[in-house]
Amino acid sequence: MVFFVQLLSFIIFHFPFKFFLRAKVEGVENLKLDSKRPLILVSNHQAKIDPFLILLLPYRLVRQIIPFYQPTGEYYYKKWWFKPFILYGAYLMKQRAWTIEELLGPTLEKLHQGKSIMIFPEGQLVKERGEVKAKPGVFYLAKESGAQILPIHIEGVEGLTFRDFIFRRRTVAIRLAKPFIFNTEVAKSHYKELAHNLIESIYDL
Repeated sequence: MVFFVQLLSFIIFHFPFKFFLRAKVEGVENLKLDSKRPLILVSNHQAKIDPFLILLLPYRLVRQIIPFYQPTGEYYYKKWWFKPFILYGAYLMKQRAWTIEELLGPTLEKLHQGKSIMIFPEGQLVKERGEVKAKPGVFYLAKESGAQILPIHIEGVEGLTFRDFIFRRRTVAIRLAKPFIFNTEVAKSHYKELAHNLIESIYDL
């Protein structure tokens, strides 16, 4: 179901989003994904629209990514108005857990099933760079699943309003870095530092 909802969303919204957001996508030309590995999309997080901006990517890349899923906190997941987003790939992630294994177990299971995951390492909307420290989950997931990591920088959507959208007041940019595989042997205690370095490199794209 998620695949068809996302595919239909691409068909309906790709060109309107591209027009009204004056969107430009960079880094796609030489991008190659390993079809045999699951995928973790890692991005900075400026606005609630961010997961939908994947629809701005060219079809050949979207076809490789979908279906992708987004872990969602209980606060939003339990809201009545949030139900349609579940069809788009949102799923419940615990707010608290004793261990990282317990917290990220459902996400790791999806990766083991070969599904794509979109993660915002800072865990919340961030207005300014360095405002919130990145969480270590992305490297735990990559290590345990063998997934490839695709860094994505989103720019131009902070504080976006409907009037901004309709009157084309913004220029939204999406920049993609080369995907990589994390297979370095390091202690889990270093995952947070690695996540911080990754999000910093994303801001620099």
